[in-house]
Amino acid sequence: MKILSNDYFSNIPGKKQVFSGGPKSFAGVISKHMKGNGYVWVSVVHRYGETDGVHAEHIIENKKHEWWVVETAETYMQNEFTNPKEYKPLAETGSLLVDTLEEILDREKPDLVFINGLSAFVWALLVAATHKKIPVVVQHAGIMTFEVANYAHRFSRAGLRTMYGIEKDFARKATTNVFLNSYSKKVFEKEVLETKKGAAVIIPLPCEAPKVIPKKKVKATKRVEIGVVARWDKIKNHKAILDLAEYTRTQGAPWRISAVTQIPDTNVQAEFKGAYRKHVRVLPPRSPRALRTFYRSMDIMLLPSNFDVSPHVVLEAAFEGVPTVMSPHVGYATTLRRNGASEFVVDFKNIPKAYNQISALIKKNYPATLVKKFATEHNPARVMHQYEQCFLKVVGGVIKK
Repeated sequence: MKILSNDYFSNIPGKKQVFSGGPKSFAGVISKHMKGNGYVWVSVVHRYGETDGVHAEHIIENKKHEWWVVETAETYMQNEFTNPKEYKPLAETGSLLVDTLEEILDREKPDLVFINGLSAFVWALLVAATHKKIPVVVQHAGIMTFEVANYAHRFSRAGLRTMYGIEKDFARKATTNVFLNSYSKKVFEKEVLETKKGAAVIIPLPCEAPKVIPKKKVKATKRVEIGVVARWDKIKNHKAILDLAEYTRTQGAPWRISAVTQIPDTNVQAEFKGAYRKHVRVLPPRSPRALRTFYRSMDIMLLPSNFDVSPHVVLEAAFEGVPTVMSPHVGYATTLRRNGASEFVVDFKNIPKAYNQISALIKKNYPATLVKKFATEHNPARVMHQYEQCFLKVVGGVIKK
């Protein structure tokens, strides 16, 4: 089977690797597994360039893994998707990009297109595959509608309508929609569009657990170490982190909140950024190995996201013996409630109450049964087998046992 999928510039062999989670990391994991099982993988990377319109280049030709780069002018994507002056039907949107992707599909002739994460670019890939009658599996790593709404000021009115319509189109056109948990599927079908009957499956993200998961260490120091690992984004709710940090000062609590994040060096929200740096210890992004060391140095982790489907940091910290206190809007909150850890689900809208709840959890940990459940459900071999079964079913292949 030949599978064509969107990929990311930092994953191209020989390019500088940037440590990151989400779709970028998953692209490397799934392509490696599928190639190891005898499938051919074709990666298509989008980047902005000086080109007029759209240009495609076949940069790596390999029997196991082909690489294409599709370059567009940033103004082209703005005029077609994010900031058009007037709205036009989706059938007339991005036609030059769709045509270019159809040419790649004609040349590669994949049996399946796998879309990993949503964007305007991969929507064009969805449309191109639909035109060529190639089955498409779409992984919904988040809810794009929420991301767009958070940054609505960056879009024209027509652009907002276009982007909201694009996410609905994935539900309409995809052969199979993959959701990371039942929570994200429920939210998607409530806020975006209900998927076609039989066209949705739930497959969790892979995360390797150590053979022996350490027990939570009781530290000798009086200072309480609170950890955060989250990109600098509205949806991650860094405001709640700052509010909590400021409140702990008023309580005289020996807490230190440390956040692994990258704060943009711009004048946007300069006052908020300044206050955040003052009250929260900001640490730069780090490698997976360094992150594990960070988790082990913490008493507890926080994740007050306004919406988060399946954040790896919850699993990674749990596998190092450190629990995460999360908002009800994190996908794992349902799992915690069903497995004896509901006290770790906290509403960060009420900071004094959240402070009291977190204080009572400092020396506690997740139940061992919950951590074992995480390890089993997110076992990479198990997850990759589920994807392989999904792909084979979509193309009508022989289902492997």
